[in-house]
Amino acid sequence: MERRRADTEKLGGRAQVIRIDWQDAEVRIAFEPEDPLTPETVYDARWALELLGRARRRLEQEQAALGRTQAFCTLRPFLGDEGVRAGLSYEAAAQALNVGLPTLKTLIHRLRRRHTQFLREEVARTVINPNDVDAEVHALCEALVQAQGRVQA
Repeated sequence: MERRRADTEKLGGRAQVIRIDWQDAEVRIAFEPEDPLTPETVYDARWALELLGRARRRLEQEQAALGRTQAFCTLRPFLGDEGVRAGLSYEAAAQALNVGLPTLKTLIHRLRRRHTQFLREEVARTVINPNDVDAEVHALCEALVQAQGRVQA
């Protein structure tokens, strides 16, 4: 008798039985919002962040080779949403670089354009057909939008 009781406990004899009403669960799930963050979206968003990081590193190396390290460090927040997080205004950046506001805007525009060129080159390395670069960039942007900042590189 004692042996049977011990075996019963091993097999969950004291476990509480929970009844699941599948019909009720299906109704509740139907009202749950669908999360657009699928594993594929997470992968694509992380890949997009990786490519953006590569492009940023190439830009940083280029600027350092041209002797513009200080300017790059000041302008780097304006390449993405870091400018908002850093709280750096155009006026403060212009003052830090000792340039006027129109000149600063031109510098930021050129830096962004060069960053875009490097990003497109990085994407071009990953596709077979060079004509697919635009579609791939678009797909990666879509993945980042769907991730809503919940994915880290």
